[in-house]
Amino acid sequence: MVALWMIGYEDEPQRSAEICVCEIFGRDVGAGEAAVGMGVHPFGDPSIGDEFAAQRLAIDAREFHAYPAEWTPAHVAFFVDGEHVTTVGQSPAYPMQLMLGIYEFPAPAAGDDRSGEYPKEFVVDYVRGYRRAA
Repeated sequence: MVALWMIGYEDEPQRSAEICVCEIFGRDVGAGEAAVGMGVHPFGDPSIGDEFAAQRLAIDAREFHAYPAEWTPAHVAFFVDGEHVTTVGQSPAYPMQLMLGIYEFPAPAAGDDRSGEYPKEFVVDYVRGYRRAA
């Protein structure tokens, strides 16, 4: 699984929500489509409800794509390659940090050979952030 997300600093326990920009499991990647998770998770923030879904998209996630998120005081909108995918009507109202990760989980059952080269790679072309003008 690879993921790009923002999460509160937790300098106060309730400042802990997550904006999941994209989360992609290898099992959900095919030759012409992929399930891309996006949305928000509250964790310890009582002002945020869990609003997250894996969106089925007609992309080859093994290729480069742009996964923008527009974070405003009222909502977070999610895009892939410039196309709007979904919007959640809530938004964390505090500073957040950007996180990028690759994960491998234990084999779920006997016979899962985890074939392939090691180490695994998660190649990122670029990460870009903008601040809205006042």
